[in-house]
Amino acid sequence: MAQEHWYYSGKGRQEGPVPESRLLGMFESGDLGPGTLVWSESLEGWTRASEVEAFKSKLTTSYLSQSQKPPPALGSEPEIKAKPETIYVPIKGNRGITKNYWYYRKDSKREGPIPESELLEMIEAGDLDPRALVRTEAMKYWRPVPHIKSLRVKIESSLPPSNGRLLHALPQDQKRVWVIIVEKVILGLVILFVAMLGIPGFVANQKKALTSEAKQELDHIRNIERTYKAEKLMYGSLADIGWVEPTGKKRYTYSISYSSTTFLARATGNIDRDNTIDTWAINQNNTLNHTVDDIKN
Repeated sequence: MAQEHWYYSGKGRQEGPVPESRLLGMFESGDLGPGTLVWSESLEGWTRASEVEAFKSKLTTSYLSQSQKPPPALGSEPEIKAKPETIYVPIKGNRGITKNYWYYRKDSKREGPIPESELLEMIEAGDLDPRALVRTEAMKYWRPVPHIKSLRVKIESSLPPSNGRLLHALPQDQKRVWVIIVEKVILGLVILFVAMLGIPGFVANQKKALTSEAKQELDHIRNIERTYKAEKLMYGSLADIGWVEPTGKKRYTYSISYSSTTFLARATGNIDRDNTIDTWAINQNNTLNHTVDDIKN
């Protein structure tokens, strides 16, 4: 008779499917514990292994006594069998869900589910962008962390009062500010030293490095525009989509033109303080263009 295949949650990620015999072996070896969340087509939703008849005999009484209180079920929707094709498609089915477990997007991949406390720790430690897209199975769409009041309030409450609002003071943004400060000090010293040596082209190369801000921020704007489009069926202004201007000294200003089906976001800045304005643009097709190069002109 064919073995039943199982999914399980390991290290905050959905793993599987694996044959039942292999999963039993993982319990016997201690790689998985009685608190591990498992799911197969025979179950309505995610369930702790200690509550599944097929595994109870393999989990000793002493082992079970050490396990924590079981978390709420994670649901049993089609998404368990296969990931959605794109993060912008509404997530269907909200039966048996819990708001305390979160999925998040990192490096264009879906991760989780993980407990809310672990998600907050990742953000505060700088391991996750504070503007990352997150959701629970109770939410129809992915949303940036600052758009979720419960998360924003908890993160801001852990920051010193002088740090201000979320996205203006989270560790990852703080690192960016400090990197810029240190970078400018070192850059000034190096430019002075190189200028004294008369090495041509050094300053121009440093100016090119400064344009990375525009490319990174335009890519972020493109991501939240696509999320907004999935929910509202049209693109919106920077205020509509909830874009927050980067902290620290800004080299560029940002603007956007849009319709129901297209948008074009621009970043403009005077890098070398001449009459030429450095201009970058990105559209809904993720086409990034350097329309005016301030370095070459």
